[in-house]
Amino acid sequence: MTTADTVKNIQQDLTVLAKSLVTLGKIEATDMAKKLGLGAALLAGALYFALNAISLLFMGGALAFFLLLQPDAPAEPQDPTMVTGALPLGFVIMACILLLVAALLAVGGLLSIRANRGVKQTQAETEATVTAVKSAIERGKADVAVRLEYGDDDVRTDDGRTGTGVSRTGDTSPVAARSLDAR
Repeated sequence: MTTADTVKNIQQDLTVLAKSLVTLGKIEATDMAKKLGLGAALLAGALYFALNAISLLFMGGALAFFLLLQPDAPAEPQDPTMVTGALPLGFVIMACILLLVAALLAVGGLLSIRANRGVKQTQAETEATVTAVKSAIERGKADVAVRLEYGDDDVRTDDGRTGTGVSRTGDTSPVAARSLDAR
């Protein structure tokens, strides 16, 4: 295997690593977007119900003021068009129910948003890959330094013998195997 072949293989491996990290990032980002979208939808529903509850409270308050300001005795007590005290109370009760629904939706939306953990797996995988590549580069530099020190392609052991197939870093090498075959 020539140096050009080795460089080509390294480039292909790095391309595969980069593509797999991008794919992992896309998967995590899609999951994150779904959770954030659900949380936002629940919060929007909570806002809708809260605004409806506020409008019901205003209508109930207006009817209560109407009852307070009307004359003491209606002309006909059995008149179905007359507003009684139960009507404003019904508006207030309905507003309370809507506020309860809004609170439940808001809690669900906030929990969904807080459950989002981001792209932590992609970050961890990227950091592990960078660490592995850096250590491989350092091992390669050490092997090159050993080979340059001895001025040949034979891999040498710590005691300086050739042909054992073990480098100073402890890695086995095809170069060492070739030197064994040549003897």
